[in-house]
Amino acid sequence: MEYFAAAKVVLEKHGPALWPYRFAIFDSIPEHSSPEEYRDVLPGLDPVSDIEQKPTFSVPRPEPDWTEQKDIQDSLLKSQVSFTVGQTSISSTPVTPQYDALPAEQLLSWYRERINMIMSTTGMVDVAFSLVQHAASQGVVGLDEIGEDLSLISRLVYDTPSLEGVNQDEWTLERWKSLQPLDVVRAYLAGSGPESISHDITHLVRPYLYVLEARAERAGHPDPITSTTSVV
Repeated sequence: MEYFAAAKVVLEKHGPALWPYRFAIFDSIPEHSSPEEYRDVLPGLDPVSDIEQKPTFSVPRPEPDWTEQKDIQDSLLKSQVSFTVGQTSISSTPVTPQYDALPAEQLLSWYRERINMIMSTTGMVDVAFSLVQHAASQGVVGLDEIGEDLSLISRLVYDTPSLEGVNQDEWTLERWKSLQPLDVVRAYLAGSGPESISHDITHLVRPYLYVLEARAERAGHPDPITSTTSVV
């Protein structure tokens, strides 16, 4: 179980000390966790400076906690009691602190890597797509194509007729991008029958082909193979 509300309190309370290690903290969040649960701590982009937005940290306590008082600290030192915490369950992998706010391109790269990690480890399209939407709401640009791919994969995973007795492999972005258009069309129609083929072409295949056409037009070299008449 994850305690994101408690983690948020800790990050707010000890923000200046923990902020350089924010990405190590983010990367330790299980990939299956919904971004909706930890969206309040995820990084965003400052539209004015075009760099990662640094959060406003809470004002430190006006008075130190009694455990932080000098006489208490001195007494603890004199007692020679060891307060070492066992490291058996803590990773010893060194963490490189990131003191500066990331530029827009590096922040975009982190989101891309996180989205790819979600898909490759869990195959949970809805979780990955939720992170795309959150990043866009925080001013991060450049994830439109990944969002389109996830939407198309979602149709393939959730909307295509199931094949009884056939093992459905998990879909990843890497696997999706490796397919040719005709391979994708075949995957969409693999479970279609005479009664559903027309519906499946309209609701599954055509949206995919429209995306291909739009991308080709944006790139300035529309490809005839992406037209609906040449594939279907």
